[in-house]
Amino acid sequence: MTLIENISRLSHEQIENIEKLTLRWVFQAVWDFGMEAHEIFLKSPDDVKDVAEDITRELLDRLPGYNIQQRIFGTVDYKRARYIILPDQSVRQALFVDSKAEKENRTATIQMSQTSMRVRHIRANVPVDEAGRLPAISIYNDKQFLTTTAFLHFKYKDVDGLQRAHSGRRLSGTSGF
Repeated sequence: MTLIENISRLSHEQIENIEKLTLRWVFQAVWDFGMEAHEIFLKSPDDVKDVAEDITRELLDRLPGYNIQQRIFGTVDYKRARYIILPDQSVRQALFVDSKAEKENRTATIQMSQTSMRVRHIRANVPVDEAGRLPAISIYNDKQFLTTTAFLHFKYKDVDGLQRAHSGRRLSGTSGF
């Protein structure tokens, strides 16, 4: 097995495989932690956005895999340096996950500082094509890490005047190439 040191040499297919594997792990962590997350939402006196951040960190700390003892920096709820082990090779990954807690299930606000992907949308009837502010390849201690971003969207509704009923979750993610 070889470690891919030069992340820019990854093919789009290799990056997609890493993204799919990462999302499978995140999905499984969300699925496994779902009932505990529901209980936390119901019982916590904190603001729902703070609860979502806490749940995101707690459930992702349970991710399988190989963490790298490297501090990574970003403005997201969860960030971790890790190895992604593929059948014939391994890759260093800088995983960034942010949580959103909203009553609506239609949108989730993504801050440009929280993604490495290009964001295309229409604002005031004008097309916008803007690069995220995270680099596609993160560098820490002269080593390259594939930057991968994911977002957990927690939908909630008020129950008896309290913002505590967690009624669903959705996730999405991508790397920055």
